[in-house]
Amino acid sequence: MNQFYEKCCKLGIPLSLMRICQPFGLHQRRSLTMYAAIEPATWEKIVKRVSGVNFGMLYAQTSVLRHFKTSKPAHMTWKEYVVFLLESIGLVSPTLRDHYYRKIKILMDYYETNFGMSIADIVDEAKAADRKYDEKFWHNWKGIARAIEKNDFSLSTRQYSFTQADAKDLYAIYDDYKGSLNFYDSPNRAVREFKKKFRRKIWS
Repeated sequence: MNQFYEKCCKLGIPLSLMRICQPFGLHQRRSLTMYAAIEPATWEKIVKRVSGVNFGMLYAQTSVLRHFKTSKPAHMTWKEYVVFLLESIGLVSPTLRDHYYRKIKILMDYYETNFGMSIADIVDEAKAADRKYDEKFWHNWKGIARAIEKNDFSLSTRQYSFTQADAKDLYAIYDDYKGSLNFYDSPNRAVREFKKKFRRKIWS
């Protein structure tokens, strides 16, 4: 019998989750507890090698790291929460705050041009059915807040791509933080590839 599946059965893991793939994606990291329980020797090596992985195991299924089920302060609207996130980011990195402001402004300009909507017309949140059939509901403050929480640098979850302007902003942030900037923390593959693509330019 396959020892992996036998261990999964003993741990009560449902069949739908009995698989192992790369562990650090937004969805995959919820299975970090499986690594620790099924392969403790391997898990020990991972903890020694990967910064923050034990934190991920402990909190991947809580609101701390589960971006799709995070909550905002009860007294705030999602719009107010976005402002709060931007102001909080600005305390640490004004450059990153301004980057997100620029990306959100592009989104708002698109809505104004195509639908005649002002910033006040953007809904706080929208149901999946509304987002699917009416583009005016696709960009809502809840979705924008979730993108910022994910550190979605290019707002790819809002259907935006990594642009030359984004690259320029990333250079500026790198100048602010030098070697402490970890490109691989981003969920966006284009941002992770930034370091490889521009290695000679900024690591020379």
